[in-house]
Amino acid sequence: MSPGAVSQRMRDLQAELATPLFVRNGPRFTLTDAGERLAGDMYDIMMSLHSAVATCRKDKVLRLTVTPTFATRWLAPRLHMYQAQARSVALSVDVSTEPRPMANFDIAIRSGDGRWTGFDVAKLFDVEATPLLDPGLLGGRKLAHAAELLDYPLLPDREWPRWFRAAGVKLPPGRGDLTRQCFATQDLTALAALDSAGVALLSPRLFVGEIVARRLVQPFPDVLQGPDAYWLLTRNNEARTYALRFRDWLLSAVTSEKI
Repeated sequence: MSPGAVSQRMRDLQAELATPLFVRNGPRFTLTDAGERLAGDMYDIMMSLHSAVATCRKDKVLRLTVTPTFATRWLAPRLHMYQAQARSVALSVDVSTEPRPMANFDIAIRSGDGRWTGFDVAKLFDVEATPLLDPGLLGGRKLAHAAELLDYPLLPDREWPRWFRAAGVKLPPGRGDLTRQCFATQDLTALAALDSAGVALLSPRLFVGEIVARRLVQPFPDVLQGPDAYWLLTRNNEARTYALRFRDWLLSAVTSEKI
């Protein structure tokens, strides 16, 4: 629709209801209190229609939106276990850290502080970070103290100062480089570490495969926990059986693997 047609629809709606729904401020529109109430009620109605139609479909499609590192390092290797017990449900996985309109997905996995309105929220596990590096970078050296990491190139990460504090190491002046130009995801940081570019702060839970295979080594037991965590988001009052079963499967899988 053209902008003019949208404006006409807005005027017609307000005239029919005899209630102002929008306030114009230059080129921008904001909702009035009545507009906010109507939008919320209409959204609930549309979501109920969506759920009703989805429940009646013979072929169920569960739409997930998942953060990149969680998707590749935790979820993807385990989805076959879910699909073995839910063969009639097809999965559509959107990998993104960006917000998505609620109508565009059924279940979300995001990292953060757990405060999302409009959702039932369940914690999966804390975001973790510990130094991991290519064993070739050590050259056979065994590190005895966390301060020895400063002898190696450290891949930028905003959590380095906190990790060193927790390990009892005071950073020397001029190490602001540690938090500059951070990679967007742990996966990208891991690729640099695997290529011997430096020491990375990564989750030992999500990169356990690399640790077990000795592609990356964890020289110290100190692991940062939080403050952010991975969270499972389902809509408030979700009633579709196949969505609830996926939620229950995921929570059970995480619980059984807690370390």
